[in-house]
Amino acid sequence: QHTYGLSYWLVGTAACVLDYNAKAPCDVSLAEAKTMAEESLAMSIEMEKTDTLIHSRIVLARIDALENNPDRAIQGLRDLLSTTLNDETQTNVHYWIWKLSGLEADKTIVANMYEQLLTKIPKFEFRKRLAELRGEPIAMNADDLISP
Repeated sequence: QHTYGLSYWLVGTAACVLDYNAKAPCDVSLAEAKTMAEESLAMSIEMEKTDTLIHSRIVLARIDALENNPDRAIQGLRDLLSTTLNDETQTNVHYWIWKLSGLEADKTIVANMYEQLLTKIPKFEFRKRLAELRGEPIAMNADDLISP
């Protein structure tokens, strides 16, 4: 029971280190974030908890890229696509492949995926990411959004 919540906390903390460390001082190092993500991954595998398993693998791929292993990071995410994922999760994995690869082909794929996903699920995060992919201003809240 406690392990279930701990896996969320560990990977969430690791992701925050990656997202905010450049913007503000952080008391958690990249090495500590990696350890947290690895622990979350191990717990997620043990509990068969797909959501944190995938999130952990994405965070670990991002850390690999920061540690000068971008090819390994991207391949790990591409391998993740071979598992059964719902549309939202598959699109998120493709998004991180593009963020790490910077390739126009990956950008086109994920932009099309977000466009299709938005027709089914009008989620704020999807609109923000689509704006980023299109090079448009990124909305910081729902009031800033312009319908695609």
